[in-house]
Amino acid sequence: MVGTPDQVVVLTHLWWTDQGPLEDPYAPDLDVLRIQRERVLELADLVVPGHGPSFIPGPRTPR
Repeated sequence: MVGTPDQVVVLTHLWWTDQGPLEDPYAPDLDVLRIQRERVLELADLVVPGHGPSFIPGPRTPR
């Protein structure tokens, strides 16, 4: 997580891309994955996922 004067950017592997997957097949605990995603979405203005371009989270972001 990086804070700038304008935004909070989160670099994470909680998402592969802005499309998901909704249920990460490598996550050992999907409930923990969902909780951690919600925590990030409460703070992030921009997400840099593990395998795709950065995205601005919104209502369609997989949780």
